[in-house]
Amino acid sequence: VPPFDPFNHSGLGWTFDRAEAHKLIEALGHCLRTYRDHKESWRGLQERGMSQDFSWEHAAKLYEDVLVQAKYQW
Repeated sequence: VPPFDPFNHSGLGWTFDRAEAHKLIEALGHCLRTYRDHKESWRGLQERGMSQDFSWEHAAKLYEDVLVQAKYQW
């Protein structure tokens, strides 16, 4: 997930670098503050997310590309 950056109007969400409860809570806090206090940034985040191609066809193409690359590395 590309990290959300309100200053560059980029990213698709919030991440955390360690599987620890306080890191998850911190990321969730950033998310909720954006939703509550920065509606324009939230709307941009929604629009960027909805513009992504999450179809099976796209996923299969990416997977196929990885397999082809792996084939030529052996």
